[in-house]
Amino acid sequence: MLALLVLVLSAAPSGVKADEQKPRMQAAVAAVVTLQPYLVRPAAFRAKENAAQIAPAIDALVGLKHGFFTDPKAKVAADDVALLFGRQAEAAKREFAQADPDAARTRLLGLTATCLACHVRTPSDADFKAALPLVDTLKLTPLERAQLYATTRHFDEALKTWKTALVAAPANDVEGFEQAQALRIALTVAVRGKDDPKTTLGLLEQQRGRAAVPGFVARWVDGWLVQARAWSDEKVTVATASPDALIQLARRLIEQSNALRMTGSADDQLIALSRASAALDELLRRAPSGPHRAEALFLSGVAAATTSEPALWQLEALFFEACVRENPHTPIAKACVDRLRERTFFAYQRRADVAADALTLLGQLAALAK
Repeated sequence: MLALLVLVLSAAPSGVKADEQKPRMQAAVAAVVTLQPYLVRPAAFRAKENAAQIAPAIDALVGLKHGFFTDPKAKVAADDVALLFGRQAEAAKREFAQADPDAARTRLLGLTATCLACHVRTPSDADFKAALPLVDTLKLTPLERAQLYATTRHFDEALKTWKTALVAAPANDVEGFEQAQALRIALTVAVRGKDDPKTTLGLLEQQRGRAAVPGFVARWVDGWLVQARAWSDEKVTVATASPDALIQLARRLIEQSNALRMTGSADDQLIALSRASAALDELLRRAPSGPHRAEALFLSGVAAATTSEPALWQLEALFFEACVRENPHTPIAKACVDRLRERTFFAYQRRADVAADALTLLGQLAALAK
């Protein structure tokens, strides 16, 4: 769950010089390292005796600016979008201070998922290599260790660790659920980080027929294998495809998955939607000001919404908000608000209420989209 490292070690947002941002980023890295043992263990995060370590670590993340797929031409929206991460950290701080640690932990875990998903195609660099000693200093399970490798962009080490850990017999249902979630993350790395159908097929074939695999996971695996085999027969490579080819690939995969007509998750379409996300990631990275940007943000939100855990839904909200702020008073902004309203309703269903600030933001974006 150290995916926050991926965010705080990445490039400074538009308008912020790297040398000015460096001390702040280093402080954020230290904060993330502090939070790690508590995020992965709910009881430790709730324990009052740990509050003195947790609260300052959250403080270090509040207000952090980060260029979230920022369009260099969208000067006004850029600053708003860059603050989205810090705003979520501020909400986690408020929840933790108000004795709602589960809400704070869920929000921070959501940011974790956001970081890994956004940066999974970014190459590793010296900063991330320097983070590897964390593996030995933190007392991590094999599955947690694999996630740490992935979040520091050491994908080969992560996949090797997952391959071994995911064949171990779970001791109980909880461990079985943890393996199921780890398999999803491993597949996401194989698809989005490595763009590798062979590795994806290897992970899935390894799970097929395992007696310890829960029935619902076995059904997922059967569907994912069909999608992975279809992928292996194609000739499109995300890393070399043109921006036009990337948006066409994403449109096709999302249309085939039926995600545009769905509400809620589409777990059975994980491989296809991860491939769509990979194409959109690459498009936004290589052509941040291109003609497909608005549609790419919208489709990225749709793909994220249908493949994320219900409790960890910040990523699609960030895509939709960025879409609205950069394209006010347009049909695509209205479509993004509609999807964001849907996700807010799911939050309402989960907790029987919606935070006032979430409703305020929804109203602001709806007005901006008109």
